Amino acid sequence: MIRPATAADGAAIGKVHVLARQDAYAGLVPDSELSGAEADRRLSLWRGRSTWDGIFVAEDADCVCGFGMASTQRDAFLGRSGEIWSLYVLTRAHRRGFGRGLFAAMAAYLHRVGHDGFTLWVLAANRPAVAFYEAMGGTPVAQRRAPMSGGTMAVQTAYAWDGPAT
Repeated sequence: MIRPATAADGAAIGKVHVLARQDAYAGLVPDSELSGAEADRRLSLWRGRSTWDGIFVAEDADCVCGFGMASTQRDAFLGRSGEIWSLYVLTRAHRRGFGRGLFAAMAAYLHRVGHDGFTLWVLAANRPAVAFYEAMGGTPVAQRRAPMSGGTMAVQTAYAWDGPAT
């Protein structure tokens, strides 16, 4: 089930964020980016969040197994007013429609609040995520080298959708 997130979901979202990043990025980014202080920082960000607009969770047997966050575009040069900021699903819940459901909920939300299209950034080396966004109809529109918290650089690709996507 996909539903809007609430403050009561903060701790569960934080755990999913840490665990799903560890699985998705293992071997692609430095370990320091996935554990220790960085993991603690992500947990505390979700626990202390004050607004929940545009955030959705995926539940499996009343347990949060994924989440996504969509809002206003942070990179105006991409030419769309909306952005999916994050989309993570625990490995145990892959290939069960949770990613597609979260993506569809965020796309509908962005359209409903008036965005003319949207983008998202994905780690270019994360082949499963790249394949997912391409299957969802995304078009690559930009690439950048982005700094990681440990000082290393990662190549990211921006994918775009114009108008409502499903």
